[in-house]
Amino acid sequence: MNLAAVAIAILWFASAVFTYAVHGWLKDTDNQLQRPHRLGGITIPGNVIRIYMLMLILGEIGGTAILLAGVLL
Repeated sequence: MNLAAVAIAILWFASAVFTYAVHGWLKDTDNQLQRPHRLGGITIPGNVIRIYMLMLILGEIGGTAILLAGVLL
């Protein structure tokens, strides 16, 4: 359980950092949540961004919550 919680939190964190790096490399935005959502010359649908952000939040907070619960118990 601990390994899964750590892996989930770290993988979602790494995916967020990776998207920051890609946007920096492409020099396509200074705010990746600005509409329209762009990645290079591609426009990404708003629903894709919403789902990604929801999964990012749940993954990072959920993984951390599981670890915190283990410490407290």
